[in-house]
Amino acid sequence: MAEALISPGVFLRENDLSQVTAGPVTVGAALIGPTVVGKPNIPTLVTSYSQYKAKFGTTFVSNSNTYEYLTSQAAYNYFQQGGTSLLVTRVASGSYTAATSSLIPCGISGESPFVLETLSVGTIMNNNAGATTATNGILPSGSANNVRWQVTQADSASGVFTLLIRRGDDYTSNQTVLETWTNLSLDPNQNNYIAYVIGDQTQTVATDSDGQQYLEITGSYPNSSLYVRVKNVNLPTPNYLNPQGQAYSAYTASIPQNGSGSQNCSWMCSSPSRIYRPSPILLSSSGNIQQKRTSICTRTIGWKWERWPPLT
Repeated sequence: MAEALISPGVFLRENDLSQVTAGPVTVGAALIGPTVVGKPNIPTLVTSYSQYKAKFGTTFVSNSNTYEYLTSQAAYNYFQQGGTSLLVTRVASGSYTAATSSLIPCGISGESPFVLETLSVGTIMNNNAGATTATNGILPSGSANNVRWQVTQADSASGVFTLLIRRGDDYTSNQTVLETWTNLSLDPNQNNYIAYVIGDQTQTVATDSDGQQYLEITGSYPNSSLYVRVKNVNLPTPNYLNPQGQAYSAYTASIPQNGSGSQNCSWMCSSPSRIYRPSPILLSSSGNIQQKRTSICTRTIGWKWERWPPLT
C-alpha cells in the first residue's frame, strides 16, 4: 500500500478497500414504480419523504393539469406512518440520458473548467431552450423538476469558488437555492477538490459472465449532492499555490468565473430521447385522486405505458 510521510513521526497509509464486499442494506420497505425524475432501474435508499422528493419528484404539470404517480403517494404514506427507510426503484421505458451543464466560462476562451451531470435522466431535465434570450434570468423551459447552476465568490488568488445548484424555474431576483457548495477547488491534491466534495460516481446495470445482473459503480468519489455529479474536471489545477502561498500564473485562468447557467443554456441532454411513461393519475381540485385511464397491462406491473407527451 502507498505510504507517505506527512510530518516527522506521522505517516499516511492508503488502504485498498476495492476488494471489500459491501454488506446488504437493511431497509423497511421497497417500492418499484414510475416517478417524475430519477435514474431508472437503480435501487436508491431514501430515509425521509423530503429526500424522496429531491431524488424522484412528486407532481408534474401537463396541459394545465397536475399529475402525480401512485409511487409518490405510497412513499408519502409510508413515511407518514413512521417508516424510516425506503428502497425506491424508478421504472421507465425507452432510451434516456442525463443532462450535462453548458459551457461554464473561465479565463480560457471556449473552455469549461468542469462539467456537471444531473443524477436524473430524460428530457424533463432540459431547460436550455430560450436561455440565451431570457430576461431577469428566467429560463422559459425551466421547471421545478430540473436544476441550474451558478458560480459565485470565485477567487483566482486562492483558487476557490462557490457553486450553487438552483431550481430550474427560479430567476435572478427570486432564487431557489437547493444546494450550496462553498470553498471548492480544482486542485486534486486538496480535500476541497470539487469532484471529492460533490461526488463523481454513476451507477449502471451490468451483466456478468454468468448472465447475472448487478449494479456497476464507476467514478472515484461517492455522490454527496442529491441533484448532480461532477462528470469531468477539464482544467485541474494541481498544487495551485506555491510554497509561499501564491497562485501559479499558469492556473489562474482555469478558475470559473462568476455567473449563472442561464447565460449559456443551463442543461441539455446529449441525445433527446423518447420517453414512455405509465398513465398518470389526475389530482382533482378537491384533492381526490382520479384514475386518468383504466386499462392496464400486467407485463408492466399494472400500469399502461403510453407515449409522453402524446402525439398530436
